[in-house]
Amino acid sequence: MKRFLLTTFFLFLTSLAIYATNYYSDPVNGSMSNSGTSASPWGSLSAVMASNNVFTAGDIIFLRTGNHGFPQVNKVNTGYVEIRAQFGHVPVIERLYVGNNPAAAYWKFNGLTIQIENIAAFPISLITLYPSTSNIVIENCTIQSIDNTSAYTRNDWRDKTNHGIQVKGSDHVIIGNTIKNVAVGLSIEAENTLISNNEIQYFTIDGIRGLASDCIYDGNSVKDNIAVFIYAENHYDGFQTYTCCPVGTDTLKNVILRNNLIINCTDTTRNWRGPMQGMVGFDGYFENWTIENNIIITDHWHGITLLGAINCKIINNTVVDPYDVTPIDPFDPQSTSNSGPAWIKIAAHKNGDLSFNNTIRNNLTAVMQNDVNIGIVDFNTIIGASSNYTNHFVNYSVFDYHLLSTSNAIDAGTSILAPSTDYEGNARPNGVDYDAGAYEYQLPTNILHVSLNDKILLYPNPSTGSVVIKTSTTINSIKIKNELGQELLNKAFSDTKMEY
Repeated sequence: MKRFLLTTFFLFLTSLAIYATNYYSDPVNGSMSNSGTSASPWGSLSAVMASNNVFTAGDIIFLRTGNHGFPQVNKVNTGYVEIRAQFGHVPVIERLYVGNNPAAAYWKFNGLTIQIENIAAFPISLITLYPSTSNIVIENCTIQSIDNTSAYTRNDWRDKTNHGIQVKGSDHVIIGNTIKNVAVGLSIEAENTLISNNEIQYFTIDGIRGLASDCIYDGNSVKDNIAVFIYAENHYDGFQTYTCCPVGTDTLKNVILRNNLIINCTDTTRNWRGPMQGMVGFDGYFENWTIENNIIITDHWHGITLLGAINCKIINNTVVDPYDVTPIDPFDPQSTSNSGPAWIKIAAHKNGDLSFNNTIRNNLTAVMQNDVNIGIVDFNTIIGASSNYTNHFVNYSVFDYHLLSTSNAIDAGTSILAPSTDYEGNARPNGVDYDAGAYEYQLPTNILHVSLNDKILLYPNPSTGSVVIKTSTTINSIKIKNELGQELLNKAFSDTKMEY
């Protein structure tokens, strides 16, 4: 039955593509009196969206170089209509609002740059999906307040950064985007949403806010909090969740946090470095959450913390604090030099209600700090201070947290409720039993481990068709195998991006 449905869906898409049309939007040389063809392009995307044009599923609107202004997308399509950069062009959008008035559905935004600095009293969101939206895809976009912050002062970081993407509505996909130089990177308030393989770097408040049920956060990278606020204004989080409204009175259910990377600071010599909490939920309730195969590298006590957890699983995470000294912020009277080490913690809700029926298992962490009777806590490896890290990790000074053969985390776990693969997709177990932490130990080969600073993205994964591979360094060749070990691809690879 599943194969029949997939085949029918493919044929349906093929039939739609026959009638699809390519349109062109050129803010420099185009006009809305034109026909929208390549030779006679429309004007800016803002003007196109303000027109009464009706699009058909499968249509593509190609954007050419120039400023496309502030488009507001308020149309419901019967299938996906894509807006993407034309090859060789660099279109820029100042802000993008989707579904403000009236609704919007089945739009895909691919390979766009959305950029503008804040000029208001408070940050705005560079992309906003409103509550009346559904089935929106934001893919491979660059979302930033500004591209280069080398001249930014502390007040510039405070005053000029905007938020990245605010997501409301339902059933969206946010995948493969680069979000940088922002206040809050991603704010997810839309149920049934996939947030996958996004890179968020340099943010002044939170990397990701997860504020909706039935969401999956998979393979995202959150790096480098810019600590320019004082404690009374804000505490910094790689991933923060809470319920509202009022805060702490509702329940978020069925959320998966898997294969994500959070690094407090990749360069300890840079300005505005401070303590940042890892994955935290202080205002539950949180029910049926799965937190697995994540790597949390943070300069704070709260590596992974949930207050008010019910039936949650925290399994096979690596939670560490390699920062021996926390810099004191001269602007913050509550700044301290002794934040950390990072822990895993489940405790009672702030109102006193106990957390119960949870499982904390197979983790590799500096400290455990759980309330009693929160559930099962077993097969975890506690490694203590950073002075012990050389016994466990390949090279933690460059954020390489692959296990050494000397680590007692090897074979220290169990398969019960644990993920069948590790952070890199390697099968578990690779020895007598499951290892503790996000990495399953691999026997040395002639292939070097890849540092966490070397960005590698492969998506979508799993895939039934094409995949995209991006790297920050050149790879000479690549092999792809399926879960049965059958080789699907073996070819030379001498670039930093390929599509197959």
